[in-house]
Amino acid sequence: FIFEMISVTFAFATAIYTGVLLKSMRYTPIWNTPLLPTLFLASALSTGSMVVVLSVMSYGLLASSGDSLLPLIHGVIRVEQILILIEGFLLAVYLWAVYRKVDQGKGSVHLLLFGDLKWLFWGGIVASGFFFPIILESLYSQLPGYPVLLVLTGLFLLCGGFLLRSGVIAAGIKEQFPMHRFIE
Repeated sequence: FIFEMISVTFAFATAIYTGVLLKSMRYTPIWNTPLLPTLFLASALSTGSMVVVLSVMSYGLLASSGDSLLPLIHGVIRVEQILILIEGFLLAVYLWAVYRKVDQGKGSVHLLLFGDLKWLFWGGIVASGFFFPIILESLYSQLPGYPVLLVLTGLFLLCGGFLLRSGVIAAGIKEQFPMHRFIE
């Protein structure tokens, strides 16, 4: 039991590590917010739960008792759907909070939503990370005989999680350092 608790603690620490590291960058408003580690944790939980689903499905193909794993898969999928909605809500709150910051915060959000990174945001993060997984999981709940829907869901969700992190990093616009402003 103690080793399991230590493992869970390290797993959560690994999930939020990148967010904590980026949060420490004082002069990049899109990164310097306490919501970033929370957003990265929610994203890690949703993508991680999908990896569990895909792993259990793979094991079910190799083992003779694959059908006995279906209740586990369906249970994890229900949790994963809730995690996707929480992650989407946290992303919206995160972008709103960053937008309310100084000019560079507004610029970063504008860059993601309407600027050079709009295709990454709308196509990669929103469509691949939220829209397609929700639709494909809903289809799978109606058509459980088509496991390829879950495989596609997993691929879209994992790509969306990667692109979320890439988009947040790419949208980082640095403020001028206080000394630089003083010199001007």
